[in-house]
Amino acid sequence: METSPTPAQPHNSPTPERHTDQDPFLRRLDIDANVPLKATQPVHALRQLPKTLTKRDLLVFSLLTVLMFTPVSIAGGVGYGALIYWLLAFLIVLPIIIISRWLSLRVASYGGQYRWITALGGPQWGSITGLFFWLAGLFATSASLISSLVIFQIFASPLFATPVEELGGVLCLTAIVLGLIFIPLGKLKYILAGILILNMLQILLLGLAGYLWVLNGHAPATSSATILPGPQHMEFFSIAIWGLLGGEAPYIMTSEIKNQHPDRGRNVGNFIWRSYAIILPFYLFSTLGVLLFFGQQNNPIPIQTGIAAIQNTFGLAISKVVLIFFLIGTTGKTVLFITMSSRLLFMAARDGMLPERLTRINRQGIPYMSLLVQVGITAAFVLLMDLLLTGISDFNPISTQHGLPFYLFLRAITTIIWLLAAIQVFAMVIRYIVHLKNRSRHSRLEAHISGREGAWIVAVSCFGIITMLIGIVEVIGHSWAPTIFSQMRWNFTVVTFTLIAIVIGWLCAEIPRKHTLLTTLRKVNTREQALRNQLEEAYHEQQILVAQQQELLTAVDQLYRENARAAVTDPITSLPNHRAVIAYIDTALREANETQESMALLFVDLDRFKLINDSWGHPAGDAVLHEVGIRLQDTVGITNFVGRYGGEEFAVILRHSNVSEAVQVAEKIRHKIMEKPFIWDIDENATPVELTITASIGISIYPYHGETREALLEQADRAMYRAKHSGRNRVCIVFAEERAHQIITVSGLGSFSSEEICTARALLAAMQAYDKETYEHAQRMVNLSEAVARRLRCGSEEIHNVRLAAMFHDIGKVAVPDSILHKPGPLNTDEWEVIRRHPDTGRQILSRAGGTFAIVAYIIGAHHERWDGQGYPGGLAGEQIPLAARILSVVDAYDTMISGRIYRNPISHEEACAELKHCADSQFDSTVVEAFLQVLQLPDVTTEASEPFLPNTWSKPKQNSKSGYGMRM
Repeated sequence: METSPTPAQPHNSPTPERHTDQDPFLRRLDIDANVPLKATQPVHALRQLPKTLTKRDLLVFSLLTVLMFTPVSIAGGVGYGALIYWLLAFLIVLPIIIISRWLSLRVASYGGQYRWITALGGPQWGSITGLFFWLAGLFATSASLISSLVIFQIFASPLFATPVEELGGVLCLTAIVLGLIFIPLGKLKYILAGILILNMLQILLLGLAGYLWVLNGHAPATSSATILPGPQHMEFFSIAIWGLLGGEAPYIMTSEIKNQHPDRGRNVGNFIWRSYAIILPFYLFSTLGVLLFFGQQNNPIPIQTGIAAIQNTFGLAISKVVLIFFLIGTTGKTVLFITMSSRLLFMAARDGMLPERLTRINRQGIPYMSLLVQVGITAAFVLLMDLLLTGISDFNPISTQHGLPFYLFLRAITTIIWLLAAIQVFAMVIRYIVHLKNRSRHSRLEAHISGREGAWIVAVSCFGIITMLIGIVEVIGHSWAPTIFSQMRWNFTVVTFTLIAIVIGWLCAEIPRKHTLLTTLRKVNTREQALRNQLEEAYHEQQILVAQQQELLTAVDQLYRENARAAVTDPITSLPNHRAVIAYIDTALREANETQESMALLFVDLDRFKLINDSWGHPAGDAVLHEVGIRLQDTVGITNFVGRYGGEEFAVILRHSNVSEAVQVAEKIRHKIMEKPFIWDIDENATPVELTITASIGISIYPYHGETREALLEQADRAMYRAKHSGRNRVCIVFAEERAHQIITVSGLGSFSSEEICTARALLAAMQAYDKETYEHAQRMVNLSEAVARRLRCGSEEIHNVRLAAMFHDIGKVAVPDSILHKPGPLNTDEWEVIRRHPDTGRQILSRAGGTFAIVAYIIGAHHERWDGQGYPGGLAGEQIPLAARILSVVDAYDTMISGRIYRNPISHEEACAELKHCADSQFDSTVVEAFLQVLQLPDVTTEASEPFLPNTWSKPKQNSKSGYGMRM
């Protein structure tokens, strides 16, 4: 057996030459000094998410992450200084934008902060940074859930009057979110894009309310004296920082960009610039509109403040729509946050930091396990906070009074954790640049990061660390909800909960293979009753319309059917005409090809029909044709097809029929036509004339005689003419493979039925046409196999089966390519696998023939099994192997050994007998081997092939000394 070749390396991923003196830091990065920086490959590349996104989708995700209604509505109490706060907050966020874009170019274009820090600082720092960003996503998701529940409260305040109802609200909303996140990302991205449009529309309407207020003649509510920001409104500065954070989060999903060319991957990260080019002007425009309307009147619930502005300007209906938009927007943000956070879990699990089960993907390409875990943790966190805060104090985080403060509280923690994670990113970038500058032997690598570029990046990172610290101090130092949280209480609560979240998250991150997962929640899928009623009403209206038009449709349908029937019906016999016969044959062939079933086509031609027309006239001929059509239909039944092909020829199509069944039906047709004379009444006064009609019938079988309509028609017509030339009034089958005017038969079939003979002729024709040596090898085995069976005192029926099995034991080799069957040299593994399939192929072929052949099929399928169980295809052993199959195994092996092969010479009779004795009780049944050796000593036993004889000649065949060669067992 040839050894399997070593798998070739992909042609598009050459392995660069490594230098043994590389720095350990660069070796950890898995980079070479000769190539640009790139991210390290994951330790466990288990599964890949489908690529369904575009760069435009990342822009949508970035905008949906950042743009929010709440910061704009809060700006009403700050004055025009809020615009300056927005600009200052953008300066805080600007280093994150610059460094994120640089890292996407220099380190990795996919994976976001987790992948960047893993590449720069190693897996440990990558897990810490990933933990911080995941915690920020958890708090942001929880805040969005709380915001959604607050909107529910505004719609119907009595809904969450008790803790049980609050629990139901959280579970209901979680179930809705769960249903959305399990939509494939290729479809979900369009839903999120629509939610983004609604989100931007509600913020735009809030701003337009102020502009329309001024255009309607009202004075601006905010005094121009409040242009400069005052220290009393510093809490809005920290809120503005929160309102601009998170635009770089979609970097984690860049690996799912489709049709991403390696040379164009550098452009994937450009979405962040485009995102903030939209976000900042949008916030400034909307904030100015709010200032024009509200001035410094600050409502304790900013959501209701914004809704009131829209209601006063656009009306109550529009304000309700905006409230719905707000609810949809917060739900969409929740879905997006869960999707991005689950990608962090997926990548960490793929890198071996979390259980591998989190990388499981369903058929739609959804990482369902990581999504389930993320949803479960979020729901548990919200419920736990609700139960703790409600049980310890009077603070209800889901109520309209406390819901927004709690939402702002969670958002404050999200901002602090996100800023801490950004500080880690800046620190790792500085460490990396400084490390490169201190190692002169990496000068070739430094060419990719020039000194000016490195200095610029270090400066931006240092500035970023300073701005992040300023942002953290501002968030902690100014209460976002002074009506609920005093300044001291705000400082203590925010710092405490942030530290607790980090500690708990750190402990969870240190357990790499956590096996506890939360169960999924059932989806809530209800239909609106109004829509159902409308559909029912429309259905009833359609029913009335259908009833009114039914008479017309019935008349048109009847006329159409009559015309269609006349187009495919023969007017004399009322059978399908030539056109219908052709169409039915095509349909039957398609069905047979799909189901891999056989099909029979019968041509029935009336003998000497011209004499009837000449003697009694065409009316008599038409009457005979009509009666023949009736008898044909009665014979074949309603499950088969009968049609008039033309003239005195009829076509019969038998679906799911083998040779034996086709012959039986043909014989019934022939007897049905012949057994009863046709009565022709010339006129009322004349004596009726009895007309005796016979028919010659030709048969062709799919797929034995062809796989096309033309081939089957040709063979059936040829067989029909052969029947006429052989004396008429008979059934005949000829084969496309035979020579002119010759029917292939087999010797020694005198005891077989006519149906078995027809089937044997068809199968042997296929064998002889494909490989003559295989055919002759089978013929040589018939007499020897029968003699061994008689020696073992087998019954007559079993001897009958042994003969048939010997004839067709290699019928499965018709599926073996000639290049393998007659290969001069040894076969390789793949070629042997093809050879080993031929017993099962032969079994399938004979099973379709039906009758006795179904029993023989089981024998043929086992004739390569071994006595010790090492054979094929089933691995049968001992008495499990049928006796007939054991006989064939011995006779087949003997004939193969004494016959010549292309790649070796035959061995002598004595050597073959010695080999059989040697393999007894291992490969062969020793009892069968002993009987076979005794048979070889008999004087009247021959091992030579018999010559075929002509049809209907059942005399003993002559012997032929020609032997086969080149046979493979």
